[in-house]
Amino acid sequence: MPAITDPDELARLLRSIEGYTGVFITKSAFRLAPMLPVRPGELRSAEWEEINPDEAMWMIPANKTRTGEFLIVPLASQAVAILNDVKLFTGDDRYVFQGRGRTRS
Repeated sequence: MPAITDPDELARLLRSIEGYTGVFITKSAFRLAPMLPVRPGELRSAEWEEINPDEAMWMIPANKTRTGEFLIVPLASQAVAILNDVKLFTGDDRYVFQGRGRTRS
């Protein structure tokens, strides 16, 4: 289970994320990842119906978690702000991080 535990390494990672000049949606996912205690696949498959920005919660159904248990992820105000920005682009889609290979629903 690799993890960055050195503060200098974490600072480098966060600066790299902020300096990323690629796709906005990808950068948003990169920015959220260090804030949320979820697996990359769980973040990648997040659906708008699971996100409750008013309650600052993300409710991941059991069928999407590795443990098979329902998961409630609290969202910091910074995470809610990022999700609100992403919603302007993918809010009409099923997935928060709508990719080119996914079809709209």
